[in-house]
Amino acid sequence: MREIKIRYIFRTRWTKKVRATFRTIDELENGGFFLGWGYKLLSKNEFTGAYDKDGKEIYAEDVVKADVIGLVSWDEKLLQYTIFWSDKVSCSLVSMKDCIEVIGNFAENPGLLKEFA
Repeated sequence: MREIKIRYIFRTRWTKKVRATFRTIDELENGGFFLGWGYKLLSKNEFTGAYDKDGKEIYAEDVVKADVIGLVSWDEKLLQYTIFWSDKVSCSLVSMKDCIEVIGNFAENPGLLKEFA
C-alpha cells in the first residue's frame, strides 16, 4: 500500500505561531492511535474514490467480481488502483468500476483467498 501522509497546520496557544507537521498513518497509529484493550488491527485500507455498480464504496484490498474474481490494489508503477484478476490479468479500476461488484475483503472473509491460490 502506498504511504498516506497528512499535513496538520496549527497555531500554538502560547506563542500564537503557526506551525505545520506531517504524519503518516503508521505514525499516527503507532504514536497515539488506540483501539482499546482486546482489539487487534487486522487491516487498514484507503478508500479509492470509486464506487461499484451498486454504489458501494471500493477500498484497497477489496475483492470484486465481474466474470472472474479480482483484488483491488495500488499499483506503484502505474500510480493508480488496479484490479488483479484471478486469471492473472490486470486492468485499471477506473475502467471497470461500473461493471464490478464488491463481494468482500480478506480480513472479513478469509475464504476468498482460495480464489487466488
